[in-house]
Amino acid sequence: MARIVRIHHALLARFGLGALAVAGLLALAAEGAYYSVVVDIKEAKLFQGLPESEMRSVEKQLKTVKHAAGHEIVVRGEGGVGFMVITDGTVSVKTIRGHTRKLGPGDSFGEMALLDHEGRSATITADTDVTMATIPEWNFKPFLKEHPEVAYRLLQTLSRRIRQAEADL
Repeated sequence: MARIVRIHHALLARFGLGALAVAGLLALAAEGAYYSVVVDIKEAKLFQGLPESEMRSVEKQLKTVKHAAGHEIVVRGEGGVGFMVITDGTVSVKTIRGHTRKLGPGDSFGEMALLDHEGRSATITADTDVTMATIPEWNFKPFLKEHPEVAYRLLQTLSRRIRQAEADL
């Protein structure tokens, strides 16, 4: 039976264990184990570098949700119920054109349906057991107003996705 090794990203950084941890993970992988990285919400791409006081405010507004591997978290065309930031596990995103991409710890999804109320633009399925920090639909707009830096970073993410989608045409 394969062993599962979970490495908390913040611990690697704090103790400078990057190279040592990678060597250990490679040795475990050779023995048939796999690893996953657990991301502290402070290290998610949208929240990196925010002042500690703002992070405390952000964390108070987040709820933790877990889904089992294989679960369809979001189905294309359905209404949005929340914005999600993956803290552990991986998901597959399948677009209307059939393109698939992977998201993992630190990545987010769900903002488009909450911004334009047009339903989900993709189906998202848990590849592994996944844990997410979520903001419910009814708190999303007030959350963005309260945290303008996060709103700006979300706009940057949307811009990158549009550019990538246009390049894929």
